[in-house]
Amino acid sequence: MRTLRRFVLGLLFTTGAGAAHAVVDHYIVTAPLAIMKGDSGINFTVDPRDAANLPDLSSHRVLFVVPPGVTVEGAGGTGDPVNGWIVAGLTNFTVRTNAVAPVGFFDLRVRDKNDANVFGFQSVQIEPTVVSFELVPPLVPFTGMAGVGFNLQVRAVGPGGVTITSFRDDVLLSAQIGDLSITVGGAGQLVSGATFINGVASIVVTLFGTNPVTRQNNILANQVETYAGQAVPATGITSPPLTIDPNVYDHILLRFPGETLTPGTGAGKTGAAATQVAGAGINPVFVDLVDQWHNPINPAANAGIYPFNINYVSFFAGVPPDTVPLPSVLVNTNQANVSFVMRVAGNHLIQATAGVEVSQSIVPVVNSAGFRFKVTPDPMPNSDAVTPFIITVEAVDIFDNPLVAYNGTALVTADNCAGAPFGNNTPRHRPRRAHARRSKHHHFRGRPVDQPAGAGVQGVEPHPPCLCGRRGGLKRQFHLF
Repeated sequence: MRTLRRFVLGLLFTTGAGAAHAVVDHYIVTAPLAIMKGDSGINFTVDPRDAANLPDLSSHRVLFVVPPGVTVEGAGGTGDPVNGWIVAGLTNFTVRTNAVAPVGFFDLRVRDKNDANVFGFQSVQIEPTVVSFELVPPLVPFTGMAGVGFNLQVRAVGPGGVTITSFRDDVLLSAQIGDLSITVGGAGQLVSGATFINGVASIVVTLFGTNPVTRQNNILANQVETYAGQAVPATGITSPPLTIDPNVYDHILLRFPGETLTPGTGAGKTGAAATQVAGAGINPVFVDLVDQWHNPINPAANAGIYPFNINYVSFFAGVPPDTVPLPSVLVNTNQANVSFVMRVAGNHLIQATAGVEVSQSIVPVVNSAGFRFKVTPDPMPNSDAVTPFIITVEAVDIFDNPLVAYNGTALVTADNCAGAPFGNNTPRHRPRRAHARRSKHHHFRGRPVDQPAGAGVQGVEPHPPCLCGRRGGLKRQFHLF
């Protein structure tokens, strides 16, 4: 009796993870009919059944029999390929393939670890790795409009143009010009892998930009995941190009040199206005008539909205003032080409307006090449012959823009308004201020020390009117230079 009890207990202990397989008759394997070479994380299930085809929930170990390049990994089960995977009723697994997996059909086979006669399998096709994407609009050739959605099919293509029915990963679409997304401002549109059915995804896309000259655009496709053995991700492009007409007029767009038109984007232009030189003409400056997405309109399709009256304003005051174009009228065109002249150094805010629509640019302006000294009283006092007073000597260009980088020396001289120089009372000093002692009616002149007198107008203040001073109570005249 004691011996029999030991035998029964021993049988119970040894069957905990191994003896339950004795009642398993076969396995049902449920997997995709096709998987792509190089793909991974593909789910399938193993369902142990008894002789009556009822589920068997007892825990036991199984092994998988697959060709080279195919690997099974545990998802719901635990274990490893050598010691076997533990299953207990319906159990989840994943399968992956690598670069050496053979293209064609194979049996995804599972067997009881302790009995090779208890097994199950499903025939699975390994398809080639995707090499490109075909993008198919509703009609070929296709004509659409900026900002208006349309249907598009994305097909995963393998070698020889076959459809890869097992493709199931994300694809990123983008536009060759401007944005492409469900809402404007997005860089692209992600096509979810779950959208693909038998290798084809059907979606709605919206192009917001178009080429201003050809009125064409393309959609680009880029594979998000790179597969085992794949040198570069698969790509695709619409062919032939899509004709995308601009939408109706919405606003104007001002562009200075350095600013580039970017149709179909949030801002409509990129870059910054190039630095200009005071007094130099700035040309060409463009004003475009554009739609809501910054595409230059088609004049033929918008003939009823002309003329346009465009006004230009500079908000940077100067003497002499900036030269801005006169108000202009556009008829049967979508662009004006105008020119500006800025004379004051600094950052100029320029606006173009058409009705209530405003477009602006900030234009940096630097000093002109011309150079001279500007000498002014600060203020000019009444003084006697020996009392010092202050004059201001400033290095400026021909438009009175300060030459802030000038670090030379100025020689200040004076005469009696009749051209006769005075003696030792003309100091040498770096700009900006100098003290002078007036002995008679003074005429001051400034020039760089290393420039000889009479060397031309550069560096010399033009002859100003005689100014009033006093000596001994008598009102006299003198010049400041």
